[in-house]
Amino acid sequence: GIPQSDPGSLQPVSTIDPRVIQVYRQVGLYLRNYRCGKIPKPFKIIPSLRNWEEMLYYTQPELWSPQAVYAATKLFSANLNPLHAQRFYNLVLLPHILEDIETNKKCNFHLYQALCRSLFKPVAFFKGIILPVAQVGCRALPSTILASALARRSIPVIHAAVALLKLSQIPYNGTQMLFIKTLVNKKYC
Repeated sequence: GIPQSDPGSLQPVSTIDPRVIQVYRQVGLYLRNYRCGKIPKPFKIIPSLRNWEEMLYYTQPELWSPQAVYAATKLFSANLNPLHAQRFYNLVLLPHILEDIETNKKCNFHLYQALCRSLFKPVAFFKGIILPVAQVGCRALPSTILASALARRSIPVIHAAVALLKLSQIPYNGTQMLFIKTLVNKKYC
């Protein structure tokens, strides 16, 4: 599978008030059925918390609706630093996208929008999504969908150059070559 940060590392060793944990579990239940509208306030403050991963864990992100993943990606891409955003992309966004493609043979519109939105933090996008997928390779459909998001969005030249360098250091596979081709076809020169 895709090398991701160890999901077990999200397992909390908690000193948090059980009532707070219960609130975040309720937020998770809400996000499971979320379609549109306001995101709960406790969820909006997660990016500003020191223990944001632990609080995120309590919301059970693997069960969120695609619309909730998009709303969360907008929130986290705007409010987290690139290192934390990378972790969010790798632990939440990427598994949702790959599972959806595996299940439905296409990518849900909201998950694709979340993928495009994740490009607002290019370093996190490449380190959290593109490089892990390129390292192990994957089937044609997921890699084509990821490459299409790369092709559609504007990426700063410096980030594209570093991504090309990192991709060229990975042993050859079809996914890696598709990402390299997509970046080269952007014609930065």
